Amino acid sequence: ETSKKEKIINDQKLSLTRRQTMLTVFGAAIVLLSLLALFAILRFRLKQKAAAELAVKNERIETLIRELQHRVKNNMQLISSLLSLQGSSLQDTKARAAVQEGQMRIEAMSLIHRKLYLKNDISEVNIRDYLETLVQNLVAAYRPHPDQVRLVLESDNINLAVDTAVPLGLITNELVTNALKYGMSAPEPLLTVRLRLSREGLCKLTVADNGLGAHTPDAASGGLGMKLVMVLAAQIHASVSIRNEAGLIVDITQSSL
Repeated sequence: ETSKKEKIINDQKLSLTRRQTMLTVFGAAIVLLSLLALFAILRFRLKQKAAAELAVKNERIETLIRELQHRVKNNMQLISSLLSLQGSSLQDTKARAAVQEGQMRIEAMSLIHRKLYLKNDISEVNIRDYLETLVQNLVAAYRPHPDQVRLVLESDNINLAVDTAVPLGLITNELVTNALKYGMSAPEPLLTVRLRLSREGLCKLTVADNGLGAHTPDAASGGLGMKLVMVLAAQIHASVSIRNEAGLIVDITQSSL
């Protein structure tokens, strides 16, 4: 009988020990889970704080860049106005034309910054909207009767990075200026500006006119206008093709990025 009672007591002690062990393990697990949860909460709060600080910094940087774009735009407009005043005071026709071309180049770059300043995204510009404004401004500047020029402007509705948009805009400025100066001899002048984007994301710009007789871009034998086109085309990894087919056709085709 004593042995039975001792066995029962030992079994009860063993059961109690097991329960205590389970409680200890369970308690340790709860403590560990609590520590993990606390660590996760602290990490989440740190991430939130870091994200908030980064957002504030990004906002400040964007504000500074917008302010920079605004100042660049204003400075370019000031330079353009100075060139306009200088040109109007010149008596020499060639000198006045050279100053006007310089002014239009400044305007082409200034227009990029104006478009960027008005957008939420300050790294890209809508190229169709930009080309429409640029070409219309050039026609109004170089043709005494802009309505007499039939303008065909076709462009994919795409956003281009500033590094590509600026050279492409300046190339367009040079080619359209050349067409307006030398390619409007037909009875019904036609100016075509076309920009297409390939599946690979590469641009192809075409500027064409229906000028009578064979003519080449402004001083194609080494003048400033064509030199600028060649340099800017190389900058965006593009080739330049010039041909006469019932007028002058110039293709600027990107071959790589």
